[in-house]
Amino acid sequence: MRWLPLLLLLLVHCCEARRQTAAQSFACPPSPEGYSLRVLVTGLIRSGSTWQFNSVLGMLRQSNITAASFHGHAPKEKHKMLQVLRCPVAVVKIHEFDAELLSKADVVLTSVRHVLDSYASVIRFNSKTGSWKAMFDHYARWREVADYEMYYEEFWSNETAELERLADALGLKIDAPRLEAELAAQLESVVHANCTHARGSGWDKATAYHKRHVIEPEPGRRFKLRGTEHEQGALSLQESLRDWMRANAYETDL
Repeated sequence: MRWLPLLLLLLVHCCEARRQTAAQSFACPPSPEGYSLRVLVTGLIRSGSTWQFNSVLGMLRQSNITAASFHGHAPKEKHKMLQVLRCPVAVVKIHEFDAELLSKADVVLTSVRHVLDSYASVIRFNSKTGSWKAMFDHYARWREVADYEMYYEEFWSNETAELERLADALGLKIDAPRLEAELAAQLESVVHANCTHARGSGWDKATAYHKRHVIEPEPGRRFKLRGTEHEQGALSLQESLRDWMRANAYETDL
């Protein structure tokens, strides 16, 4: 077993060499001279943050600005996010709170929806609810430092108005109806295509949409949990977050 420390050292060296090679091959897209906008898109899981991420990129495109962008998870992909955030114009989507990433950003965006609708949407998406409360805690920390928060229910009721509010928060001028149509077509192409540029199974590399992604038909998905195996989990969650829900004007009855 004397060779084990040497093997571990070799593995570390190889990983660091791969990172340095990737860093050397990465180049920031050209941006207007003197212009800087580094955006972190955070938010409660399944609350529209992927739509928000693509909206920001679309707004910048309308201004003829190409942003460096990345969507992923910390800590395993943090080095890639830091790499992107070195560019003058960058958009990074992440759920896990990270103080170092925060220190590199000019603007932090977040999003929220009724917490039980978020929980129910996770169940619809992949049934993995074990980490939901931890993700809520990450969201709560991002919310404390956010420059703008999107409410899913308001977005769903008037997408054009939400785009205009978001553009105002970023200091950008947009054609909201045209962007809304582009975003809808973008989502449609991923959901109903084979994701030829997939990142993993079914993930679209450019947009962060999954082929099972869908804008929920309406707020209120939580009511579909009644009488199911997930109802008790939702009731427990409701009890633990009752004060937060009341403080934020969300109904507390499943």
